[in-house]
Amino acid sequence: MCFKVGLSPSTETEPLSVRFSRLASGKNSIPATAIRCLSLGGIGVDGREFAKSIRVPANGVQILWCGIDIPVSADGKYQGHLEIRAGSTVLGKVDIALTVEGSVLTDQGDSVAKNLSRLRWLDSNVGREPTITDPFIPLKAKKRTIRILGREVVLGNDGLPAEITSFFNESNTAITDSGRPIIAAPFSFIVETESGAVNWKSRFAKLKHTELEASWTAKSRADGMKLDLKGRLDYTGSGEIHIKLTARRDMALKDIRLDVPWVEDSAVYFMGLNRRGGRRLNEPLAWKWDVSKRQDCLWMGDVNAGMMLRFKEEAFVRPLVNIYYNFLPLNLPKSWGNGDKGGINVGAVANGIVPVSAYGGSRNLKAGDQLHFIAEFYITPFRKLDTEKQWTVRFLHPHSVRNKDYLRKVVDGMDPAKGANALNIHHANAAYPYINYPYADDTVSELKYLLEKTHKKGIQTRAYYTTREITNNFPELHALHSMNGEVIFPGPGKDARTHIHRNGPHKWLVDNLGDNFIPAWVDHLNLPQAEWDLSVITQPDSRWDNYYLEGLRWLVDKVGVDGIYIDDTALSADSLRRARRILDKKPGRLIDFHTWNHFNGYAGYANNLTIYMELLPYIDRLWIGEGFNCNNVSCDYWLVEMSGLPFGLMSEMLDGANPWRGLVFGETARKGWSGDPSAIWKIWDEFEIQGSDFIPFFVKDSPVRSDSDDVPVTVYRGDDRTFLAIASWAKEQKDIRLTVDWKALGLDPSKANFYAPPIRGFQVESIWADGDPIPIDPGRGLFLVVDEIKRKVTNPAKLADMLMRIFQEFFTTPTLDADWSVVKSSSGGVSVEAYAGALRITAPANLYGGIERKLPKAVRAVQLELDPGNDRGQTWGPGVALVWANGRVAKINLRLEDKKFGVIAGEGLRITGGPVSNGSPVTVRILLDDQNVYFQKKTVSSWRTIDVQSRNGLEGDPISLRIGKMQEHGRWENFTGVNGIKGESSYRNISVFVK
Repeated sequence: MCFKVGLSPSTETEPLSVRFSRLASGKNSIPATAIRCLSLGGIGVDGREFAKSIRVPANGVQILWCGIDIPVSADGKYQGHLEIRAGSTVLGKVDIALTVEGSVLTDQGDSVAKNLSRLRWLDSNVGREPTITDPFIPLKAKKRTIRILGREVVLGNDGLPAEITSFFNESNTAITDSGRPIIAAPFSFIVETESGAVNWKSRFAKLKHTELEASWTAKSRADGMKLDLKGRLDYTGSGEIHIKLTARRDMALKDIRLDVPWVEDSAVYFMGLNRRGGRRLNEPLAWKWDVSKRQDCLWMGDVNAGMMLRFKEEAFVRPLVNIYYNFLPLNLPKSWGNGDKGGINVGAVANGIVPVSAYGGSRNLKAGDQLHFIAEFYITPFRKLDTEKQWTVRFLHPHSVRNKDYLRKVVDGMDPAKGANALNIHHANAAYPYINYPYADDTVSELKYLLEKTHKKGIQTRAYYTTREITNNFPELHALHSMNGEVIFPGPGKDARTHIHRNGPHKWLVDNLGDNFIPAWVDHLNLPQAEWDLSVITQPDSRWDNYYLEGLRWLVDKVGVDGIYIDDTALSADSLRRARRILDKKPGRLIDFHTWNHFNGYAGYANNLTIYMELLPYIDRLWIGEGFNCNNVSCDYWLVEMSGLPFGLMSEMLDGANPWRGLVFGETARKGWSGDPSAIWKIWDEFEIQGSDFIPFFVKDSPVRSDSDDVPVTVYRGDDRTFLAIASWAKEQKDIRLTVDWKALGLDPSKANFYAPPIRGFQVESIWADGDPIPIDPGRGLFLVVDEIKRKVTNPAKLADMLMRIFQEFFTTPTLDADWSVVKSSSGGVSVEAYAGALRITAPANLYGGIERKLPKAVRAVQLELDPGNDRGQTWGPGVALVWANGRVAKINLRLEDKKFGVIAGEGLRITGGPVSNGSPVTVRILLDDQNVYFQKKTVSSWRTIDVQSRNGLEGDPISLRIGKMQEHGRWENFTGVNGIKGESSYRNISVFVK
């Protein structure tokens, strides 16, 4: 149980301490050792006991929270006391009277949060057992060689890495016997005087190791100085070099630096030091320290052989993440930074080497002065890609909805045999309303209920859970806020201004917390349990991690979650490793990690994966991400900053999800949030993608290659068939040809074909033979099945060749042919005019206007040129429709706002195709056969089918043709809402064809 004591001294105190007596009840007692003051210390995030030095100012108020571990055998009324001391002075004595009665609580009261017994979670050691987390293997070491999963490090006599080698194959899907060097020569720690670099005499001490970590020391001596090195490397490939440099006499130094020579062949990609991720630029980079930016590291490498270096010193404090960086930025390292003298240089290639030099510049040292130079190093990739998990674990991530029945209906509608088999439960819904507080007394029963339902259906379920902030609906909030900034970050309180609190914090936070906080997530819940969900930022690397982890164990044991969804975090590698151990108690529990793009002023222009590099070994799935628009980034940037592939992970798409480009990296959108990949999942299952060999486009000896560098091809090789993901980063349509190593695929080129199965919203059914040009639109692509199965696929081009044009309309005069009738909205602002070879319609975005005429029998096609101009209509965008006697239509229109086409026929509206852009006219065609409607656009060399729909409800011949702006189903009706901005569109060269 917990209780609090308050004091308000008249003068400033010395550091406080609390002494407890035993609590007596007749002959029975509770020992003093069972009572502790949580406010004055406990078990730190590093597992060590610590004590806090708290001085209380004159007339200040200090609350001290204490806990009693009541023995199971206790019963009756107990009495004792505590003394509060300041230094050696007793400030006061407080009597304690405790009554213990009733049935014994088997969980120490943890099931009822309002009892505050969970405060003891602050001192939890859960997850500290020395076990290796999945999927890693025990570390091995001999002499100065350390071997970890897929990598090897050889140390020099000075304790610095002399060789670093990766054994991952190019795809990161296997570990080979052939190594790839990452560095070309040993690390060098150079101290330079005016006379040149000092000559170190080094001695390597014994290397020690367990299955989890290797550690070593080395000593170096030179004239006037000594160097003591401590190093470590853990089983994931995460390590650190700590160099203590001591001056033995007064010295003037020209520079102190660490030189790391990368092998050119392994320095293909780069991110960090104010550069976005992507292909390394072969030009010098001169970077200087600037703590207004979260930049202290670089990653350089190839997909299967890379390394990140982070430079810091002993005074390193983990900055705040997300939009809160400026409240706790980096400390400038005294060693590496040296005021404004320090920096990092990355050179251009010279003699097969890319040199990196982290330098501190000139300085004067006095005898006895010490400097600490710390360089973390992370050898990538950390592990093999788990492609089977990527293909088979399929997330549904619903948006937050307050309605209690919403998530129940979501679960009821899930069928893991046909769609998503994993559910993420976000906060801000009725079952989980408060951010990072899934075990609230008033809602956890509903969360348990949902877990019971999902588990009966075989659906894995994870809960949103991170450490960035905590809610005001947290019973322990006031207790944590009283702990002098240890847990709740001591920000400017009422004066805080953030991106989401431009006018300051919510009144409740100001009234109830006063000061020493930063306002964070805010949500007007309007639920019976709470009106608002307000939150405050937590302190990184604090006992809050211990609480979080004990809370995770409770979630796993009591609620049954199958893992967690982390949304940015200040967790350390050690804390996430502890979380991994908690989850690994049962196979299949996953950590899903999402991060928002930090390359902006709010977050310190940081590269996300450099911030979280230390966490990547413990994560199962990435979701990158928010602020990363899939349509506006290069292929190389996506590979380095979004895909996870260079680090042994795979991701899913969020903003601007592009399904074609995503598949090149093995990604889909996340259902329920950023798109619906159900049609792709269906094709994966139909053609059995499970078990295929993933060979991404960057593999040099890939069995299938495109002849266009900006249209990459990724291979999914199976036993008797292969899948190809093709996507374009070209600015124009490309007709690509594929170079195929048919022997490597195990297929006969005389029998094989490239088959595009129909995938709704993604591609229409098509087929090509070996050597055929394959048309790829900009920003789009194909997913092809390559096998020897003979298929009959309708060729719309052959259908069109069998048709005869019966009339054309060029609008060469202002007077329309008598067969045309003009139709326009009576709401005003609409004009329909023909001149200068075009029909021109000026109208607000969402009002109708156009022309119509009757059609003869046997019409099978219509084509025309559509120019969106500046018309902002979406559903009412410029288009053409064939109309049947029953009022149904086959219609295609341009949607300038989302740069796509809207098509509708017998299967309903689909928004697909593209790109559609201002100033780029496009010729479209609606083509009919006996079963289907083909919607096409004309390219430079051919007609491209955008979509195919059945003629269900469109039997017989169309009776009329409509051209212009009309509603979804081709009717001349206005939108019932806002008219929208006025714009002009034009229509040219109409042709109608019959059998």
